[in-house]
Amino acid sequence: MWNLSTPWHELVIRASTIFILLFIMFKIWGKKHLGELTAFDFVILLIMSEAVQNALVDGDKSIPGGLIVIATFMILVSLMNIIAFHSRKAERLLEGSAKVIIREGRIMERVLKKERISLPELLEAIHEQGILHLHDIQLAFLEANGKISVIKKQKN
Repeated sequence: MWNLSTPWHELVIRASTIFILLFIMFKIWGKKHLGELTAFDFVILLIMSEAVQNALVDGDKSIPGGLIVIATFMILVSLMNIIAFHSRKAERLLEGSAKVIIREGRIMERVLKKERISLPELLEAIHEQGILHLHDIQLAFLEANGKISVIKKQKN
């Protein structure tokens, strides 16, 4: 329970590798999926977590082994936050940036296509915010976290 069966530095390397690869995979997966997890997406995440568990600890079931992996993750996240805080370019790379998906009531179809958002999904997100018509929208953004934000046109 308390004795490591895998060297601590190997656990750090394993955790760092898995962290970086999962980060890249989620960047490729897209913002839309991070903002709205379906039941299927949730099941996939659970299966993924089970799949990487052995790769993380190499059979080490000790408490220190688990704590080393967790500490490695926390340190990597903290480093990413520090880097993003000090560099705007790194922030956009690590965290992403908002993308305009509607401007003056016009849908930016190229952005929707790139982000793999269907028109019914977009309309549903807009309707959830109490907006019925596209012409009522000044701007709509796909935020870095996958949520859709809408700015209504000013009524004169």
